[in-house]
Amino acid sequence: MDLDEIVSIGERGYVEYKRQWYWDLDKQPNPSDLQRLWGEFIKDFLSLTNANSSSFGYERFLVIGFDEEKNEYHDFSLNEEKFKRLKSKINSKIKDFISESSKIKYKINLKTKHGINIILISIEQPSEIHSLHKDIQTKTQSYPANSILSRGETHNKNDSVIVMPKLQIQELTKKLSPTQNKILNRRRSIKATVDSYLEINRSYSLSDDFPKVSNEPEKYYEFYEINSNINNDKTYFLYIAENSMELTLKKFSDDFNKFKNVKISILIDKPSGATLPEKRKNNMKKYAQIANLTNIHVEFIDEFGKKYLYKEYLEPFLFEDEFHNTKNFIDNNVIDESNKSASLKASHVISNWFQEEDSPIILLTGMGGVGKTTLTKYFLNKNLKEHNQENYILFLDSSTLIDKLKTTTVNSIYDLYKADINEQAPFTEQLFRLSIDNGSFIIVLDGLDEIISRMRGHFQLHHFLHKICTDYCFNSAKTKIIITCRDSIWKESISQFEQIKDLAIRHILLEPFNEEQAKEFFKSAFKDKDNLQKKAFSLVDKLIGESNDRIYNPFILDTVRTIITDDNSSEIDYLFSNDKLDMDSLCLSTQSQTDYLIYAVCKRESKKLGIPLSNQIKLLCHICKYDGLSNFEFINLVKTILERDTNEQELSLLKAHPFINKNNEKLNLRYDFLRDFFTVLLIAQIVTDNNSILDDKTFLLLEKKVSYLNTFSMEVAKRTLNSNSDDICINIINNIDKISSEKKDNFEKFISSLFLIYLGILKGLNKLNKRDELMNALNSIFGTSNKTVKNLCLCNINKPNGNPKLVFDFSDMEFENFYIQNYSEFYNCTFNEKTFFKSGKIDLAEIPEVRHGLKKSNFSDKVIFLGKTESILNTIEEQSEQKEKKKKDSFENFVRKFFSNGRFRSKKVDEIKAKYGKLVSKMLDLEVIVLDRESKLNDDEYKINPELVDELAKYLDSSVQSPQIIEILNQM
Repeated sequence: MDLDEIVSIGERGYVEYKRQWYWDLDKQPNPSDLQRLWGEFIKDFLSLTNANSSSFGYERFLVIGFDEEKNEYHDFSLNEEKFKRLKSKINSKIKDFISESSKIKYKINLKTKHGINIILISIEQPSEIHSLHKDIQTKTQSYPANSILSRGETHNKNDSVIVMPKLQIQELTKKLSPTQNKILNRRRSIKATVDSYLEINRSYSLSDDFPKVSNEPEKYYEFYEINSNINNDKTYFLYIAENSMELTLKKFSDDFNKFKNVKISILIDKPSGATLPEKRKNNMKKYAQIANLTNIHVEFIDEFGKKYLYKEYLEPFLFEDEFHNTKNFIDNNVIDESNKSASLKASHVISNWFQEEDSPIILLTGMGGVGKTTLTKYFLNKNLKEHNQENYILFLDSSTLIDKLKTTTVNSIYDLYKADINEQAPFTEQLFRLSIDNGSFIIVLDGLDEIISRMRGHFQLHHFLHKICTDYCFNSAKTKIIITCRDSIWKESISQFEQIKDLAIRHILLEPFNEEQAKEFFKSAFKDKDNLQKKAFSLVDKLIGESNDRIYNPFILDTVRTIITDDNSSEIDYLFSNDKLDMDSLCLSTQSQTDYLIYAVCKRESKKLGIPLSNQIKLLCHICKYDGLSNFEFINLVKTILERDTNEQELSLLKAHPFINKNNEKLNLRYDFLRDFFTVLLIAQIVTDNNSILDDKTFLLLEKKVSYLNTFSMEVAKRTLNSNSDDICINIINNIDKISSEKKDNFEKFISSLFLIYLGILKGLNKLNKRDELMNALNSIFGTSNKTVKNLCLCNINKPNGNPKLVFDFSDMEFENFYIQNYSEFYNCTFNEKTFFKSGKIDLAEIPEVRHGLKKSNFSDKVIFLGKTESILNTIEEQSEQKEKKKKDSFENFVRKFFSNGRFRSKKVDEIKAKYGKLVSKMLDLEVIVLDRESKLNDDEYKINPELVDELAKYLDSSVQSPQIIEILNQM
C-alpha cells in the first residue's frame, strides 16, 4: 500500500502515526531514559502486532514522521546512515523483548516524501498471539514479562494500548485457527470477474496460454488477453495485488515488454477504511507512467462489476430514499458477543464491522422490540448518506418473504433474493455471488428468527450461514450482510449447531434503554414540549412500578409516545386501574410491563372504538394466523370475533389501532415482536379454554413455532400458570381426538405439536423434571389401559434440548395408530422384548453410533415403514444376529479354555486376564467362573462355577442352551 494511502486511513487498531522518532536522533538520552523510550517502542510494536479483533486480517502500519493533527509529513532529521543504525537496533530489541519474534513477518523501510525521510514499519497479520519476553518500563508504567499487549476498543477509537483481556485472547485465538488462516492467506484474483465478463459477452473468449500469472508472490499480478471471435480484436485486463503495487507494475512491464503500448484495463482492489480511495487510482496511473505503460485505464474491481457486469440487476436496489421510522433514534448500548466486550454503542460497533474485510456477517440480537430493525435502518441512512456515490441495498423482510417461501427450500441467500424479486429478471447465481463478494451492495435479512421458526424442515441454519462465509465471501471478501434475530431463537439454534460458533460472524446483543436513554428518547420525540416529555416518562415509570420488568424497552417507549397527547392527562390513571380477573382470563400478566401496556392501550382504544378490550385482544391474537390479511379477510375476521356485522367507520377505526399496520394493501401487526407476543397469547388462551377447538391455521402456527421446551413453549407455559393442568390435559385430549378422527393433512404433526406444548406447560408448573414424570405425561395424553398407547405422534423433533431429555421408556408397552417421523432421540429410548408397535407409521433415520435395544420383532406386519425404515430394520436385524453370534462365540471360547481331556480344569488368573481382558470381569459378575480356593499352585487360579459344570459341559457337547445358559447370554 502506498504511504499516502496509509496516512489517509487515520489512526485505528492497525495504524499508528508518530510525529518523530521516540527521541531526538542527534542527542543520545541517558541510559535510564533510553530504557524507557525503547520500552515505548516495544509497547507500540507489540500492541500493533496483536492489534484487536476488529483489525483481524489487516496489515499493520507504524508510520514515523507523520503529524496527524496537521495532516503533513514531519522532518525529524533522519538520514540514511541514521536509519541503518536504527533499523539494526530495532531488530535487536524486537528479538530480545518479544516472544516468538522470528514468526512475526515485518519490514522496516525508509520512504521519502516531499524530500522528508519517513520510517514505515509494516507487519503482516500474525499467525499467533505474541507477548513480552522480558519486563519493559515505558514513560508512564511498567509491563511484566508474558504481558499480551494489544490495541483497545473504546467508543470512539481503537488505538489505545491495553493488556488484552482473557476473553479477547480466547476470541482472537479462535480467529487464528487453521480454518481462519486459510481465509486470511487467500490469494485474490480477478478470475471470477473475467469469467463473468466472458459469460455476458459470448462473442469473446480467453486467448490460449492466458492468463499470465506472476511467479513472485510478493509482486503478484494476473494478465488476461480476451479475443473477439468476430474480428479478432484483443482486450486486455491486468490485476495488480495491493502489496508493492509500484514494484509489481514494474515487474509486469519487464516481463511483458511487448504489451507496453496496448490498451490495458488495470483492475485493483479498493482500499478498506481509506477516506480517499481515489488516491490509489492516481498512484497506479503514476506507477504506470514510471513503468512506461502508455495506454492504461484504472478501475476498482467492484466499480468494474457495477458498470459492465451487473448494473441492470442492481438498479432496483438503488438507495435513493431514506428508511422511515428512525427520526427518534437513540443509540443502544450493546454487548459485543464476538469480542466479549460490554458498554459499547451499537452504531460504533456496526460502523467498525462495516470497514472490516473477511467479516461478511454482523448479527444483531436482542429481545423483541429492543430496536434491531431501527438500528439497521438508522445505520444505513447515516452511513450511506455520507458517501458521495451510488449505493445498493437488498432489504429482505422475513415477514413478507414467508408467504413466498412456503413451498421453497432455502439453501442460500440467493434463494431469498429470488423469492423477494418475484417477477423481475434475476441475477444469475454466479453474478450474484460476485457482486456480493465485491461489496457492490449490502444485504439486510431482517427477522432471521421468523425464517428459523416457520421454515423448519426447509431451512438448515448452519448450512445457510456457512455458505455465506465461503461461497459468498470467496475473493475480494467485501461481503456485508446484516442479520437481525430474536436472541432467544438464536441461542436455541446455536445450541443445536455448535459449528455456527466457528463461522466468521460478528455478533452483538442489543440492550434495552436505561433511564437516561428513555428520557433522551422522549426529549427527541416531543422536542421542546417539556410537559409531554414528563407525562410520557411518568407513564413509563408507572408501568415499571407495576411490573417486574426493570427495563426501558424501546417498543414500550414508542407505544407510549403514540398515546400521549396534550389533552389525555385524565386518562393516565384510568389506564392503570386493571381488572386482574379480566387480565387472567386473557392470559395477560399483571407482572409484565409489556402485558400491562398492551392491556392499557387496548383499554384506551375501547373508549374510542366501542369494542370491548377482550375482543380487541382476540382480534390481535387471530391476526397472527395470517401472513397479512386482505381487506376482505380482515372484515370476515372482525365479524367472527365480534359475532356481528361492522360498518365502515368501525373498520376504519380498527385499522387505525396502534398495534395494526397496513403495508402493500395487507393488514398486519405493527411490529414483528407483537406477532410473537400475540401468537403465544393465542395458544395460551386456546389450551386453557375447555370449549376451544383449534382450527387449521392455528395448527400451522403450532407446527412452525413449537419444539420440545423451546422458548415459545415456555412462554406459553408462563401464561397458563394460573390454570388447572388437569383441565388443560382434558382440553388437549379433546383436540387430539378430534384431529385423529378427521385425519386432515399433516394431522400427525399437529398432534405432536400439541403434546410438546403440554410438556412445556408441565415444565412451567414444575411437574416435568424426571423421566417418570415424562412417562406420566405420555400416558395422560395417549395412554388407555394395560400399557396400551393410542395415537402417539412424535414428528420433527430433531436434537431436542431441555431437561429431562425427551427419551421414553417403551418397555412392555403396545402402540396403536402411532406416527413417528424425524424424532432424533428414538434410538435412545428403552425397548425390550415386550415393546410392540402394533399399528401405525414410522420413518427411521439412519442408525446412529449408539447402543439401542430396538429389533424388527418389535414391529407387527401391520406397521407401515416409510422411507428407508425397512432397510434400516433389516440391517439392525443382521447386526443383532452378528452380535448374538459373536457373543455366543466369545462365551463358548471362554468356557472351552477351561475344558480339556473331557473335563473342566482350573486356569491361572494372569493367563485368563491376559487373553480375555474385560470379558473376565463379566464372567465373574455372572458367576460363570469363581476363584479356586483349593488351588495347589502358588499362583491364583480361576475355575468354572461347580454349580454350572453339568450345564456347560452339555452346552459344549451339543450347543443346547438351557434356561440358565440363555440367561447368561442375555446378560452379557
